[in-house]
Amino acid sequence: MVCLHGFMDTWRTWELVLPALESRHDVLAVTLAGHAGGPAFDDAVGHAGIVDAVERAMDDAGFEAAHLVGNSLGGYVALQLAARGRATSVLLVGEVAVQRALTDPCDGGDLGHGDGGVAARREQVEGGGGHGSGM
Repeated sequence: MVCLHGFMDTWRTWELVLPALESRHDVLAVTLAGHAGGPAFDDAVGHAGIVDAVERAMDDAGFEAAHLVGNSLGGYVALQLAARGRATSVLLVGEVAVQRALTDPCDGGDLGHGDGGVAARREQVEGGGGHGSGM
């Protein structure tokens, strides 16, 4: 299981629930790139750099795929990882994560206010060749 925190937070978001999660799962709780205590950005600052850094952390920890739990920005990162085939399942926590992750405005999305963007992103996560499930 990989736990991904929200904007301007750290892995400590999950600190109170980690003992319970660790009793049933191998857990990786990272601090996202560019956040206090997290890795510095190697390349241009942006969403892809954050996702790349989490993917490297998963590789370093030996996680080919995992249950991804994301809060806010972490939810966005979780869905991007799912699109890369790194998710066994995805759990999004927080309104911003759901709106932002379902339709990325950079891709011409509408922040979840219309069916087209939501359906397209859901297909990408749920039906796109084993990219994970669990919306």
